[in-house]
Amino acid sequence: MKKFIDKKVFSLGRMKNERLYAELNSDVGWEGFPKYAEEFVNLFYGSVISRSDSVDTRVWEVIIKGGLLRLVYEDFPVMVSLESQDKEGDRFIKDLKDILS
Repeated sequence: MKKFIDKKVFSLGRMKNERLYAELNSDVGWEGFPKYAEEFVNLFYGSVISRSDSVDTRVWEVIIKGGLLRLVYEDFPVMVSLESQDKEGDRFIKDLKDILS
């Protein structure tokens, strides 16, 4: 799990829409994000719904364990985060914390 989640930066929070997010890793670069994202999604037997790139952000919509989530890469500051889009996504993000414990 250390490859995907860096315990030094891992944290949970709530977005303005009250959905959970988790900061996962700050060691993944722009070019490395697609491989990281594919492996992360596959680790949990999920699937990728869509991929979107902008100037400094990459956003992949994914389904993991029945939850709709967004796996997000931000270039500044460099961070990969996982953002819940529904209650099943919230549950998965809460479970990530338990997986680390």
